Amino acid sequence: GAHCIIKVMDGRTPMSLKLYGLKRRSQKAALREYLSPFDVGQSSSSIHARIQTERAVLALWQKEGFDVPKIYSPAFLEGFEQPCLAMEFIPGQTLTTFLLDTTIPLDHKKDIISRFCREMARRHERALEQQEIRLLLFHPNMSRILVLDDRLVYLDFEVMYTPDYDVKRIASKEIGGFLYSLARCVPRQQLHPLMECFIKAYPGKARMAFVLEEMRRFGTVPVYGWLKRFPFMFLFYSKYRKTVTFLKEFDVYTASQGIS
Repeated sequence: GAHCIIKVMDGRTPMSLKLYGLKRRSQKAALREYLSPFDVGQSSSSIHARIQTERAVLALWQKEGFDVPKIYSPAFLEGFEQPCLAMEFIPGQTLTTFLLDTTIPLDHKKDIISRFCREMARRHERALEQQEIRLLLFHPNMSRILVLDDRLVYLDFEVMYTPDYDVKRIASKEIGGFLYSLARCVPRQQLHPLMECFIKAYPGKARMAFVLEEMRRFGTVPVYGWLKRFPFMFLFYSKYRKTVTFLKEFDVYTASQGIS
């Protein structure tokens, strides 16, 4: 019943086998599932729902040309009791680990960040065209992306936003989430140059300007526009207070460098 990912070999083919189980004690899991319809509009957290969501989203991203692990259907899964999903094994490192590595040249990191932002913008435009919320991430985090040669592979699609959300706002919220994640996973001396690279590399300048304006005020892009009427609510979260601090320091940096 454990929730985990293991590497298995099917003949000579390495695979990642994701076993879906409880992520918390059964009482907490039951309470979370009961409350999920009243939560912030996320898909169900039940075991069955998580595997169905992940399978559907992986198929969607592959169809739209975004890099995610391929899904396999090996014969050894027949009769397997625990819900599981066999996927392509990606022998890379997380983008978090990559960015933290002080032996990797800054210019190489900038190249990766630039490519990441351009691809994210392409995905956002596709999500807006189709009004497809599943092309946006519920948990935007550098640790959920693997770097392998010229590939940036996204992982973990168990929980997604439900369709009643404003796709444009959630796209902006995703950008803010990745900016916060970036600020947490780079060496201190590289923080501002990489933030500058991230902000400049995203092609949608109006959207990026909106994200920065929201984050300077709230520390995040509020998931609903009406939440902006209650700015004091965001001050209770240290995560959002830190984001405001990051951006104030970045503004000082850009001013000192003569960057507009």
